[in-house]
Amino acid sequence: NQNWSGVAVIRSGHELVREGPYRFVRHPIYSSMLLALAGSVLTLGAPIQGLVIGGLILAVFWIKIRSEQKLLEATFGESYHRFRREIPALIPRLRVRRPGRNA
Repeated sequence: NQNWSGVAVIRSGHELVREGPYRFVRHPIYSSMLLALAGSVLTLGAPIQGLVIGGLILAVFWIKIRSEQKLLEATFGESYHRFRREIPALIPRLRVRRPGRNA
């Protein structure tokens, strides 16, 4: 994604993306990194180390997410507020389809 960077910035022509993986989570890159870490922990069989490392990584991500949110709220206003209300930050919601519904 051309909008991603190590530091929260708004670039010229920056858009609020709501397609692709952003339909499910607001931070798909962070989600995938945490999923990869979980897979590594399961494969290596190091649950204590995984929890410690995962906790540290999650703390760093959370600090960056808060910084990004402030910048995106200032830039996109109500559009970003709506996005935050509708789409979870890191873990997608499970949607169960009920028979007879077109959702």
